[in-house]
Amino acid sequence: MQNSVRLCGGEGGGIMDNGIFNELKRIIDKLRDPDGGCPWDIKQTSRSLIPNMIEEVYEAIEAIEDDDNELLSEELGDILLHILLQTRIAEEKGAFSMDDVLKKIINKLISRHPHVEFGYAPPVKNERGGGGGVKSSEFGTLGTQASRLHRSSKLSPEEVKLNWERIKLDEKKKERDSVLDGIPKTLPALLQAHRIQEKAAAVGFDWEGIEPVFEKIAEEVEEVKAELRIRNSEFGVRNSELRTPNSELRTPNSALPMEIGDLLFSIVNLSRKLKIDAESALRLSNEKFKERFKKVEKLCKERNLNMLDMDIEGLDELWEEVKRNEK
Repeated sequence: MQNSVRLCGGEGGGIMDNGIFNELKRIIDKLRDPDGGCPWDIKQTSRSLIPNMIEEVYEAIEAIEDDDNELLSEELGDILLHILLQTRIAEEKGAFSMDDVLKKIINKLISRHPHVEFGYAPPVKNERGGGGGVKSSEFGTLGTQASRLHRSSKLSPEEVKLNWERIKLDEKKKERDSVLDGIPKTLPALLQAHRIQEKAAAVGFDWEGIEPVFEKIAEEVEEVKAELRIRNSEFGVRNSELRTPNSELRTPNSALPMEIGDLLFSIVNLSRKLKIDAESALRLSNEKFKERFKKVEKLCKERNLNMLDMDIEGLDELWEEVKRNEK
C-alpha cells in the first residue's frame, strides 16, 4: 500500500487547526525515533545539518529571484523541515522546545513593533530557556517598553527599521558590549557589511545625504590606485603606471586587499542608502555577465573563431555586439 500523509481538517482551516503542522511534526519525530526511524535522520546533529540548511535557504532565495512561486512553496517547506529537525534535536537534549521557539518570536515581534496595537505585550525581559506553551494570559497590557518608544502608526518603513534596531540594542545591552555585536561571522561579506552599516546607523553613525557616499567611493578608488603605485615602485615599475600585481607584488604585508575591501564596503554603503540589497544586485550582475559571455561564445562558434587565439580587442568587439543586440 502506498504511503500517504493524511491532511486533517476542512477547507479554510489554519495550519494549527487542520493538523497539517502537527502531522509534519509527527513525521519528523518518527524519522528521529531510534526504534524504526530513518538511520540518516537519527545520525544527524545540529552541526551536521548546517550545510544542508544553508543550501535550502539559497534555493529558496533563487526561487524568489526567479519569481517561481511553485518552487518557492517547496523550498520553504524544506526550510521548515530544518527548523523542526533542529528543534527536535534540541528537545532530545532538553535544550529547548518548539513552544520556546514560538514564544520567543512572538515576544520579539510584539516588543519590536510598539507602533502596532496587538492588545497585549510580552514581558519586558525576554528570558532565555524555559518551557510551556504560549498563552495570552502570560502577557499584560502594553507596558513600559512600548510607551518609551514612538508608537505612531504613521511611521515610515525606514523609521520602523530604525526603531527595531534601537529596541534590539536596548534588549541586548546586558549581553553585548558593542552595537555591532551579534552579526553572524558566517554571513556573506556583502550582507555582513550591510548589517554593520545598519547597526551603526541606528545610533546615528550615518551620513544624512548620498553625496558624501559618492565622495567616499572616489576617495577609496584613489587609495587603491595609490597603493598600486607604491607596490609597483617597490618592484621597479614606473610610478606613473598602474599595473596588475603579479604574485611577487601580492605580499602578505600589502595593503591592497584592505584598500579593495574599503572600496567594496563603501559601495555597499551606497547600495544601502539607495535601498538596494548589494548581495542581490551583485547576483543580478553575475547573471547578466554569464548570459552575455555565453552569447559571445556562441558567436565565436558560429564564426569559427577560437577565443583562445583572439586578443582582448576582438573579444571586446563581440561583447559590444552582444550588448547592441540586447537593445
